[in-house]
Amino acid sequence: MTAVISSRLPSKQILTWKKATWEEYEQIRDRYENSDTPRVKLFFHNGLLLIDDMGWEGINHSVV
Repeated sequence: MTAVISSRLPSKQILTWKKATWEEYEQIRDRYENSDTPRVKLFFHNGLLLIDDMGWEGINHSVV
């Protein structure tokens, strides 16, 4: 099985867990660590994978 997960999430999309193997998790993790793709949080639990896009706002996105 191969997990195909978009690197960009449409706004207001509800995150869903997708079936994946530990090896697929490692491949996706390594791909994000070694590229300039958007920052994400990866979660793996009991054969399920969740990818949460962290965005690019950074510390300067708010107005004081």
